[in-house]
Amino acid sequence: MTKRYDGPLSHAQIDSGIESCLNHAERLRRIIEKATSAERGLGIVLACIRVEELTKILMLIEMRSGHPDQGRWSRFWKDFRDHRAKWQRYGKWRFQDLTDEQMALELGKVFSGWASTKNAGLYVDYEPSIGFVEPGLLPNFIESALKMGDELDEQLRSMLRSEKK
Repeated sequence: MTKRYDGPLSHAQIDSGIESCLNHAERLRRIIEKATSAERGLGIVLACIRVEELTKILMLIEMRSGHPDQGRWSRFWKDFRDHRAKWQRYGKWRFQDLTDEQMALELGKVFSGWASTKNAGLYVDYEPSIGFVEPGLLPNFIESALKMGDELDEQLRSMLRSEKK
């Protein structure tokens, strides 16, 4: 396996990454709408991945501002590929207007648990209070993940439109 890229990106490359993440999130949303009627488990997984892909945009926007050094780029790439880090970053974004940055980061850690929620859409698991649970049968996961993705998508598109003005 070749070493994964962990170097800097130009503004044009970052803009391309933002566009790629937006396009993928749109594709995932269309697939989710079709898949959930047939397979809720797959819908949960894809809805969670959609939030992660949209969160990558937040991360790319952060890197576009300022002048990151190689250490910051290395951390960016590590987090860009880490499910828990993306959910933590989503949580930080979600709470940014409600509290100071440190508290938002702490609250964001709560969302890192969603990284494993995807497993509820893929694997049979055991829940002591109800027994074995098949993928996709736990309530409200897909609806919550879809709502999170829709809110983030709307905010990001608004932010990106205002940048172009």
